[in-house]
This record gives sequence, structure tokens and C-alpha cells, in this order.
Amino acid sequence: MRRFVSIVLAGAAAMSMPAGAQVSDASRIVGPVVCRGEASGSQGEGLTVSVKVSSAGAGTSSISSWQPPMLTAQGLAKPDLPEQPGLSLSLIYEGSSAKSVGSLQRATAIISFFSPLRKQESRKTLENRAERLTAGVSFDGTPVIPLQLVRPTDGMADLPGITARIATLAFSASPPRETTIFLYDRKGKVVASVRFATGSNASRDRLFAQAWAQADQAVSNPTLCEPD
Repeated sequence: MRRFVSIVLAGAAAMSMPAGAQVSDASRIVGPVVCRGEASGSQGEGLTVSVKVSSAGAGTSSISSWQPPMLTAQGLAKPDLPEQPGLSLSLIYEGSSAKSVGSLQRATAIISFFSPLRKQESRKTLENRAERLTAGVSFDGTPVIPLQLVRPTDGMADLPGITARIATLAFSASPPRETTIFLYDRKGKVVASVRFATGSNASRDRLFAQAWAQADQAVSNPTLCEPD
């Protein structure tokens, strides 16, 4: 799920990479490709670096998607409670380079409902579950601010067995130390919540260094990359 979320969110943005990034054997590239690197931690955190490479072998854009550590979580989906929602948070950085994760562009919460293969629930059933939810967010313990949940308009909306809603979080110049997202039922009762360590820059930078090295290696060997 983490990689899926990262790719869906990261694929929509692009900025220039530092000049001089070249694939060692550009003749092996047929059309633009996306080279990725990933790293994860023990508290549900993960980071994906996506580097677009042209058919000429030049890096043209670089994006990082960070899912911060989960400090606490309650009410989320698990094997014995598949009807519960999934909840993740991704911070998107553009202009990533070997020296920096880049500049924060947006933070997006993703609420998802999956249908277990054994149940094969209809999309309408999943949509009804999603429609019953509202959401709110608290930054460093501030009063809860309502979030607007909307249907995704990218590839996530077309996947079988999954229904999702997304919400954009309004961060200031830098993310808060902690961000807590709440999901409510129609009666206003909390059905799920996750507290994220959005200010954990040390954890983010450690994962970024690992993911960037992996992506950089893939750029040197485009057979490890995916068609754009």
C-alpha cells in the first residue's frame, strides 16, 4: 500500500533535476522512463524517490513522497476488520537532489476501503462506507480543523476492489511536529485516527538518503526503471 500511495501521488508533479544527470548507456532507453528508489522504517514510515529520465538519458525531474512515522493509530483496517478504513499521509517534495529532499509542495491524506478477495464486495458497497465518513485534522494538539474529502481523479479511482477519498492538508512553511487525522461516522463518533510524526526530519532524511542512492543506481541502469 505504501508504494502504491507514493507512486500515485508522486506521478502528478515534476521539476528539473540538477544538471548533468546522465544515464551511462542511453541507447538502452526506449522512450522516457521513471527510476525509483524506496526505503522504509519500523513505524510505518516510508519514502519513495521518483526520477524521470528522457530517452536521451538525461534526468528531467525528481520527486520524493514521504509517509511519516505513525506514533499512534486506532480503528484502521486489518485482516479481521476489513470493513474499517485505511489511512495514510504523504508529503510531496519536488526538486529532490543528492543534497536535499527538495521543497515541500503539498501534504495529502488518503482514506481507503479495500474489498478482500474472498468477499468481492461491490464498488457501491465500498463507496457507501466512504460516503459515511467525515474527517478532521489537528496540528500539535490544536483544535480539530475539518477536512474536505474528495474522490481522487487519477489512476487510484479506477482500481478494482478499492475506493478512496483524499484531503489536502494546509501546512505552514514547515510541517508541525505532530499531525493527527481523525475519521468520524455520521453521528460524529471517531471511528479511526492516526497521529503522525510530521516533524521527524531526521527520520525523513535518513530514508531519503537510502532511497536516493537506489534511484540513482537505477538511473545508471534504465533496465531497472519503468516506462513513463
